[in-house]
Amino acid sequence: MAVAPQFENLGMVVARVENLWRLDVFGLRRAEFVIFDPATRGSLLEYIRGTDLRFSVHTPMFMPEDYPENPLLACIVDPDDDRRCRAVGLMMRNMDLAAELGGEYTVVHVQRPEQFAGAAPGAFREREAMRMALLSAEALAAHSDRTGMPVLLENLMDNATFYSAAHYLEVLDAFPQLGFCLDVGHLDMDARRFGINIMEFVQALAPRTRAVHLQNSFGPTHPTAPRPWKIPVHPSQNPSDGWVDIRSVLATVLRANPDCVINFEFRPEKSQGNEFILEGMNWIRQILIELDGE
Repeated sequence: MAVAPQFENLGMVVARVENLWRLDVFGLRRAEFVIFDPATRGSLLEYIRGTDLRFSVHTPMFMPEDYPENPLLACIVDPDDDRRCRAVGLMMRNMDLAAELGGEYTVVHVQRPEQFAGAAPGAFREREAMRMALLSAEALAAHSDRTGMPVLLENLMDNATFYSAAHYLEVLDAFPQLGFCLDVGHLDMDARRFGINIMEFVQALAPRTRAVHLQNSFGPTHPTAPRPWKIPVHPSQNPSDGWVDIRSVLATVLRANPDCVINFEFRPEKSQGNEFILEGMNWIRQILIELDGE
């Protein structure tokens, strides 16, 4: 299936093999794979080969059987150094896997979110968080150089020791070979907690942004609270009502990097069905056409 040039970098984060059908329904030929059952590896690879799909890997692509906790909490900033080292090892294995399977890049999480993992000990402050981030980034950058596999650092959220644009830029400036994956919903949650100006953050990171996880959020008063993110983007989400200004975010990122990958991310249960999701995707397609003509 031919894809219009404006949409070649438009895809979707896909978790688990049972959601692959959404790529076909929504007309997407790019994906970012995460938390697949290892037993479904054959089915996934068959799908990739059969559709000529471009894809990236989100750590972990396959659920590791021997990992002692939720592997989505594997982060480069962690007050427990042994756990951090284990996380970096998992990230490196996923980089190797991406290189083996033909993935374009690997995404890793930056900080452990306090609402899921618990607050860091009082002695763990911003300076120590930065030290951990730089140690992890150094190892990932070296492995990227060895394997030729690009690594993108994704803003997770909800960590009082690492959240600002300055934090991310210090790490990215130290290791120019690393890129940034902007998660819009995660950023909105941090903006509400830490007083971040979303557009100032996006503008500061735009030159280093190589991929976007496109979702929306609506803060703690939304009916989906206490997890009010991973809401599918939709034209009904008016910024004046408290939603993220999706068009402005995309315009800022794409001005800095026209080749940026944009992957939709959502929980289907937070939508009003496939028609609602498709309306949102078509809205983004229209925005991309408009931005391409500016």
